[in-house]
Amino acid sequence: MERLRREARGYMDQCRDAIPVWIMPRYLVAEMVDPAPGRYDLVIVDEASQLGIESLFLFYIAKKMAVVGDDQQISPYGIGIADEAIAGLQHHYLDGIPHHNALSAQSSLYANAKIRFGHNIVLREHFRCVPEIIQFSNDLCYASNGTPLDPLRAYPANRLSPLVVRHVPEGYRSGSSQNALNEPEADAVLAQIVACINDSRYTGRTMGVISLQGEAQAKLIERKLFEILEPEVIEERRLICGDAYAFQGDERQIIFLSMVAAPNERIGALTVESARQRFNVAASRAQDQLWLFHSATLDVLSPMCMRHRLLSYMLSPGRQAAEPEQRFDSQFERDDFSMIAARGFHVRTQVCVGDPTNHRYRIDLVVEGMSGRLAVECDGDQWHGAERYEQDMARQRDLERSGWRFFRVRGRDFYRDRSKSLESLWLELDRHGIVPGGIDKAAVEPPPPADIKHFEPKQVDEIISVRQVSANGLGTPDSSGENLPLRPAANGAPEEEATLPPAIVPHGADSLFSAYDRYLGPPADDPRVVSVGTIADGLCRIIEAEGPIFAKRAYDIYLRGCGIKRLGHELRNTMNKALMNAIRQDKIVQEDELGKGGLLHTIVRVKGSPLIKVRRRGPRAFEEIPPSELQLVARFIAERHEYELGSDAHLRAVLECFDLRRLTAQVGTDLLEILEKTFPYVDDLLRKNSRE
Repeated sequence: MERLRREARGYMDQCRDAIPVWIMPRYLVAEMVDPAPGRYDLVIVDEASQLGIESLFLFYIAKKMAVVGDDQQISPYGIGIADEAIAGLQHHYLDGIPHHNALSAQSSLYANAKIRFGHNIVLREHFRCVPEIIQFSNDLCYASNGTPLDPLRAYPANRLSPLVVRHVPEGYRSGSSQNALNEPEADAVLAQIVACINDSRYTGRTMGVISLQGEAQAKLIERKLFEILEPEVIEERRLICGDAYAFQGDERQIIFLSMVAAPNERIGALTVESARQRFNVAASRAQDQLWLFHSATLDVLSPMCMRHRLLSYMLSPGRQAAEPEQRFDSQFERDDFSMIAARGFHVRTQVCVGDPTNHRYRIDLVVEGMSGRLAVECDGDQWHGAERYEQDMARQRDLERSGWRFFRVRGRDFYRDRSKSLESLWLELDRHGIVPGGIDKAAVEPPPPADIKHFEPKQVDEIISVRQVSANGLGTPDSSGENLPLRPAANGAPEEEATLPPAIVPHGADSLFSAYDRYLGPPADDPRVVSVGTIADGLCRIIEAEGPIFAKRAYDIYLRGCGIKRLGHELRNTMNKALMNAIRQDKIVQEDELGKGGLLHTIVRVKGSPLIKVRRRGPRAFEEIPPSELQLVARFIAERHEYELGSDAHLRAVLECFDLRRLTAQVGTDLLEILEKTFPYVDDLLRKNSRE
């Protein structure tokens, strides 16, 4: 591989003068370009705020460089790298180098360029989002820094309502803060996506889903989407799910945000710079319409939290109030400003427009709404006499060619009758759709969510299935068609029955996995008011129906039957005590197949039941399928169909066995880890089956 890279670099060097422009990702530059000082006349780096200090070699190969980025968006985060270690390396190797503290795991190429070079050009015009969407980012990041964005998107006829909020009152958060899930929110997002896809007003519009707390929620929504939607629809809509990092530099016409946080857990306040950058990116990915699904309400969120800021804005969109510190050239401007601001309009004063080195113009007042802006010039005798008239008109014509619209207020008319002199201004603002705040009434209301309760998970045309699997477990048929029991145990001695499929073949008419026996018994007793023994009996009934099963799934089934949505710390302790009670009484057997320790993530089954059952996935998520069940099917497929163990084709075949349609990076990693584990009872089953 290294030899091929050397050859490629040699060919690239020969082609360099023949091809005037090269466009490639940064990692390919490192692999393909032979580094030398001034290798290229000009290097343009886009999205430079995402690139870390490993990209600084680009400065080395360029005679001139244009660095394009946004320090208000996501930067490298350097998670897991100790600050002390970085400081030690800086001191040891970089002592004496200017700004060496900027060479850290959290620093970006853009930040270093901004520190080390001058001539910073700030772009103020925004073309992607409709004004209501970008205004949140404007108020959050840009206007507060003195570089407000001017949205240039025009309002189309019958446009979609730009901001939509959906409260999910039944939502609850589960999992750790790094792997947080809110399944009711995920279902609400799913139902709305299906409704929008079926609405003719959304025909051809691209869509995306962003989780505002980690990747786990996005993966959950993605899995649910693949179960309901056809792959062609997902491809057509460019429908992807991820966190804000996954969407940096990307955009969709419709974006669905899931807040994830819910009042059943303590909600911390997101106030750090990285959180502000993430929310800026997430909110500004939508071109036409932004949805926010939330379980937490304003009363449970800290006013300093980014969640509170986003939710409060989307519930009541509008420009922030005029800044208390304003600059005026005359009392007339001050009085005019007071009259306009009193009506709730957002007004900027002494607004500079144009290149500072050439034509730098100033406008007295600029009235800004969600859908436009209007320049207001105050023609007072003190500052705008007859000798300045031609100069003022020339300046106005220059700015009008750049898209500005003007309204002029004469001082003598204003002080004669203030209210009457501004009547034309109110009409002009209304004509241009500039209002104090909110969204215009002409926007089209979104469709109601679809009913997804009756949707069946999609089946693929060809799946790999197991032939002759008994309802009780894996089985090998004899001539009479009965299943012959095998009795391997973890210690190699015969114990519980288990059976093995003789062949795995492409599915033809009927699926040959056994059906998943879902627990359909009566709800168990509330664990907060009954004894540990009573809880243990309820868990045993669930495990008898669905085992082998993860203990956590058994807990969840038990608690949902009682109307409890969250497995908190106290309830987890109670459920662990009850399960341990059943294990000590020799009713339940456990196996720590994941090697995590504790009870929550162990596999449990009733004493005397098969160690492994190969079943349809049923209501289980991928994470709820026992590792031994996955490994048995995976190894059997590899042996019978000559797949390379752990190859993409092999892993996809395993997923298809369980009606799962997409091999994501995380699922692939989990499957490979499971294949590396050692389960003696799986080995015994496979050896027994090969002998027969």
